[in-house]
Amino acid sequence: MSGAVILAAGEARRAGGPKLVWPIEGRPSVRRVAEAALGAARVAETLLVLGGPWEDLVREAVGGLNLKIVPNPDYRLGQSASLKRGLAELAPGRRALIFLLADQPFITSQIIDDLLEFQEKKRASIAAPAYGGRRVNPVVFDLGRWRAEMMALAGDSGARSLLTAHPGELALWPADAWPEKCFTDFDTPEEYERLSGG
Repeated sequence: MSGAVILAAGEARRAGGPKLVWPIEGRPSVRRVAEAALGAARVAETLLVLGGPWEDLVREAVGGLNLKIVPNPDYRLGQSASLKRGLAELAPGRRALIFLLADQPFITSQIIDDLLEFQEKKRASIAAPAYGGRRVNPVVFDLGRWRAEMMALAGDSGARSLLTAHPGELALWPADAWPEKCFTDFDTPEEYERLSGG
């Protein structure tokens, strides 16, 4: 079975506010992502890495869900710090790890399961959806292959540096049958308004 890490730490400077708790169809974005991960049959545990000025609001937004909350006091060091905090708290023996963005509110349990199944069947060390001819999130990593290198990451690029350095390791799952919004995240109030239909 696989694990899921939801990246929910940061200052959301471009949003100018606690974007992860802004409602999308009546539920905070971060809660929608958490519920998708928890509903995925191939995910054995879900971790939420949080930190920053909106930490308490994010924690409140996922109240009552069966998540492992992982504080990241080093969130200012970039996304790699959150990635490593989540990886370090993952239960031993997980085959693969899927990284989810807390501001990608239309991700679904089915997409998560389909991507994990694709990665396993292809025996790919990295797998991600391809939408409209480009790679999109979320991304799955085989932990047997990448754990050590992931724990050595630094900066704000997170695992993207692994994708850049090892393009031949990436298998792309065709995802054009899904609505584009399933793979869309938001950074600004304008992007949020477009995505939420506001």
